[in-house]
Amino acid sequence: MMSCSVYCPWVFVLVFLPCVLTVACADLLNTESLGWALVIVASIVVFRALFLKLFKVPLKPLLFIAPRGLITILLFLSILPENSISLVDNALVIQVIMISALVMMIGLMTSRTK
Repeated sequence: MMSCSVYCPWVFVLVFLPCVLTVACADLLNTESLGWALVIVASIVVFRALFLKLFKVPLKPLLFIAPRGLITILLFLSILPENSISLVDNALVIQVIMISALVMMIGLMTSRTK
């Protein structure tokens, strides 16, 4: 019997592969939605900082760990076309995911562990 550590990466590969194949370079560089994506990620960081301060939890590294990935993609793909908003498109979702991944990466690289 194989452990979960062997199966879990395959689950992620099978779920993310179709999403990665549909990403176009134009979606990543779309200037119309880039501003909105930056505002969304900045608001996520600000709200996390406020809640961490409110509950007296150290900011680093928890401030930067706000993953947006699998669940965001699955929820976005489940929206019916008649229920969608014209502002929220593939480019915005991909940009939010990529910017939040960069924030997590930079934040974790700059956080020191004791």
